[in-house]
Amino acid sequence: MNYTYIEQLLERYWQGETNLDEEQILRSFFCQEDVPDHLREYAEFFSFARDSKNECVSEDFDSRFADILSEEEEKKTVRVKAIRIPFKTRLMPLLKSAAVVALTLTIGGAALRAVMAPEEPDTIQLTTGTYVQRQDVKAVIEAAQRSMTAKADSISDKKSVDSDLKTE
Repeated sequence: MNYTYIEQLLERYWQGETNLDEEQILRSFFCQEDVPDHLREYAEFFSFARDSKNECVSEDFDSRFADILSEEEEKKTVRVKAIRIPFKTRLMPLLKSAAVVALTLTIGGAALRAVMAPEEPDTIQLTTGTYVQRQDVKAVIEAAQRSMTAKADSISDKKSVDSDLKTE
């Protein structure tokens, strides 16, 4: 026997395209005793649908279901504690960003000043009307440093000789 119509109805049923009459045809077909082997796996599904038609919900179903839902909601209730955040902690991101801006402006200003600074002149004005060459100033500073270093060395040598004499 050819069951292509039933197979087509099953395809349409699984895609949700059947109407109530076609679904009734499927139920009555699968309620038969001689269902072909390749379609027997669907027989339980349609017999279940037929058997469950006779089942009814009790009168107090709604109240029992509402009680179960309220119990579940009570179990899910979560207690939340409020956390106090100090004023200093709330302002910390603002202070950090202000520090970053200040640092960026300082470094940027110093870099800009270094790039845009005019070249230093070779002569330096010490007092009004007196000009000295830069090289002369460096030579005087280096001579003063050598002189002070020599004096410091002589003083430390003298103290070491005095301490040696005292220990003997």
